[in-house]
Amino acid sequence: MEAKNDQEDVEKICHDTTAIREELHRLKSRIKARACQSEGSAAQWLDSTATQIFAAALVVGGAIDALGNVAAALPASVPLDAAIEALPGQSSAKGTVAEAAAAISQPPAFRLIYVSGKQPTDEGEASLRLSSDELAALFGYHQPWHLTHAAPALGHTIFSWVAANCTHLIIDGSNKGGVRHIWEEMPLPVACKWGQRMINLTHTHIHVILPKSNTSFHGHWCCGIWVAVIEGNAQGRRARSEQQEGSSSASSIKVLSFEQDTHGQCGSLFLYGAAHTHPPPPTPPVDLSKLTEVRRLPCSMVRLPSLRQWRTPSLRVMTFTDDGCEVQEAIAQWVSGCEHLEVLDDDGCIHEKTEVLRMLPAGHSLARLRSIGPLKLQSRIGSSVPGLENHLASLRQALLDRGCRRTLRELPIAWNIGGATQKGALREVALLSEQVMHPDALQKPQLVDSAAGGRGRREMDLELIGWMKNESPQVQKIVCETASLADVVCFDRTEHGTLTDPNAAADTVFFPRADTFRCKSYDRETQLDGLVRTVAHSMPTCGHLHFLKYRDSPENAVAFLEALKGQMVCGGEGEAAATAGRRFSVEIDIPLFTILHSDGRRSHGFQGTDPLVKWASHQLPPVDEVDITLCDHLSQGDTVEAVYGLLMASLVGIISRPGVRKASAFLRSSLRAAGERFFHSQLAVFNLLSTPYTMGFENGSITIERRQ
Repeated sequence: MEAKNDQEDVEKICHDTTAIREELHRLKSRIKARACQSEGSAAQWLDSTATQIFAAALVVGGAIDALGNVAAALPASVPLDAAIEALPGQSSAKGTVAEAAAAISQPPAFRLIYVSGKQPTDEGEASLRLSSDELAALFGYHQPWHLTHAAPALGHTIFSWVAANCTHLIIDGSNKGGVRHIWEEMPLPVACKWGQRMINLTHTHIHVILPKSNTSFHGHWCCGIWVAVIEGNAQGRRARSEQQEGSSSASSIKVLSFEQDTHGQCGSLFLYGAAHTHPPPPTPPVDLSKLTEVRRLPCSMVRLPSLRQWRTPSLRVMTFTDDGCEVQEAIAQWVSGCEHLEVLDDDGCIHEKTEVLRMLPAGHSLARLRSIGPLKLQSRIGSSVPGLENHLASLRQALLDRGCRRTLRELPIAWNIGGATQKGALREVALLSEQVMHPDALQKPQLVDSAAGGRGRREMDLELIGWMKNESPQVQKIVCETASLADVVCFDRTEHGTLTDPNAAADTVFFPRADTFRCKSYDRETQLDGLVRTVAHSMPTCGHLHFLKYRDSPENAVAFLEALKGQMVCGGEGEAAATAGRRFSVEIDIPLFTILHSDGRRSHGFQGTDPLVKWASHQLPPVDEVDITLCDHLSQGDTVEAVYGLLMASLVGIISRPGVRKASAFLRSSLRAAGERFFHSQLAVFNLLSTPYTMGFENGSITIERRQ
């Protein structure tokens, strides 16, 4: 009889508690409706009140679930008061880390005890009837300051479960995040306490977004906060292992990653607060044996592990961000304690990578290595090509001596290796790849598109296409990759000699994205045809032709364009279709001597007058714009009037050809002031005449443009 009375009492309590929750939901709806009709601070206070009542309803819902468990588990001989005291979180107001972990690992069990036969009551959405463990999982996605505000409504037990359920932590210093000041003002003991609470961060990524700064010390931002969280987590895990047998004492953190804020404005950081300094060093070593990845750690923080006694034997990935600190020795000291290292990237140039690797013990210390990051071959080496070859050979030997033999799964190359003087370096890069990369990885692209990273346009010497045919397959692969990424294709007979094969690139599309062909000098008898076919058929997107300073650059430009016109007209059916619709802009660098002494000079079939004056009479492909740059200075006996007379004759000859939209001449500093005076005194009135052209002088350029 007593057991039956207890059961009835529990059912009555559940019924009354359910009625309280329904009343809270109705009250919240009334307040929300009133808030919609209000304005200003009144609406804000009403919204805040509705939020608090909603939190209270969630807590009551948890109480209902707990009472249901009591009714299910209550034996006939156990009083109700004793059953309530047995609920998780009711026996002790303090609570411990071990109790929170035990509560999560042992969720309550349920069983059916009674079927009333009545239709279920409409109690709103299922999200409003969450159990305590579901609430803990839901609020586990909140940031610490959000949990602090919700703590009174959640209660101590659920709050402890919530902290233990946190799986990701982002320490955001970006402008977009808007919470930088919260982290900067957080005391270090508070950060350490949160690390102790978050003991089940089994897949945690402590992700630090560093703010933009115009100094190299942004890596120190809030370093004390994330260090305190890491070490607090290790302390909490160690405390739990002392209370629970069989639990691991190692920190649960697996990934520590950093990121540079790419949005917002760059400003100065004043790193004077406690958040930017390290907490007192821990007494026992910090067990971080579960830490497997450290990504983009600022080099200024590399000495932390040794200074704070961090033990990281399981690290597989270590990448750093170069912020100007020379820390090769510290990196090598840290790496020497990692037996499973697969990725090591110090973000330095090739000789810095080599320096780090040489400090590691010889034998098999790098036998598991899969990546060393991109080869930044253009940094801090200078222009010495033999020096570059020596650095590549040293890196290859350092890897081989430490067991890295055909194990790398990638070896990206961040280098503009398109110069004809870099043939020896190309061979060394190919040999390095063949000896340290896995055979399957050799088939993948290696070159990193440096233009996408803001490092300028890629240039490549056309001579390499013919040269590579007698080299190894890996050399050919790297040269072909370089050609596929090239923006500018260059050729200069005077500097690099003759082409190995003038027609090597004439019939195959080696340069799919190159938009510029730059040429200084060529031999018309043996090289012109191959160069023209290359532009017409191997560079489908080329629309700009640049003829560098040479004594015959005007004649070379006209002869090249005439041959290009013939190639576009006389090509096969497929070739004609490929070149149809292409238009060009032309840039010519002319020595001052050439334009002054064009009369009476015979050069390569051009008799007398500068060929630019007779531009309209030549058979040329469609040209929209021609830009001339005058080089050198006036010689003794030459006059400014003579220069500008011949120059204007050339511009008028160019613009008179149908289809040419603009012709301009850029003047060097020695001629610019005199040129501007000449224009305003002699030519400015030209714009007042009823002609189809306009003339102007701006930024050192005289421009004749066809009216729209």
